[in-house]
Amino acid sequence: MSISPTEILDEPIDSILEGSSRYFYESAALPEMKATLRRAKKLNGVSDVVGQWFQNRKSSHMWTLTFTYSTHRFLIDTNYHAGISLFIVGDRGCENDILLQILNHFDSWFSLEGNGDEQPSVFTKCLTAFFYIFFAVCVFNSLLCFVVADFSTAVALGLLSLVLLWLARSGVPLKSEEKA
Repeated sequence: MSISPTEILDEPIDSILEGSSRYFYESAALPEMKATLRRAKKLNGVSDVVGQWFQNRKSSHMWTLTFTYSTHRFLIDTNYHAGISLFIVGDRGCENDILLQILNHFDSWFSLEGNGDEQPSVFTKCLTAFFYIFFAVCVFNSLLCFVVADFSTAVALGLLSLVLLWLARSGVPLKSEEKA
């Protein structure tokens, strides 16, 4: 899905960027700053990419990402309390085509309309890790039983390991992978 030109806003806003800034898009809060920073660096022609947490990382749920693209300075202001990310450009005269390139670059990775991949909970990550570890133990024991000629136990552990593999794969991966 891509952002249409009619969705671009033209609202003046005070920001940390120099010049008369333009708030041009509001989306659901982007994923964690490190992942967003990596995604921003993949934009062809981007430079001066800097991410900054407000206060400290442990207690704050707000961060900004600034970067330069096509001679324009951009800011993504993310606030998890409000559940939004604001896209701001430091030059109100920036062409909509450039703004669309920025928006579509991030939209192709994380749906800016809020229908994107949700971050898995800590419980889900731990449960998935448990299934993978238990799967590895079952496979090892199954092979060990097969070697000592205890075939019925080997088959039972083999079937159990297949069930555990299915459970682990039906959950979320341990590390969220970026879309292409």
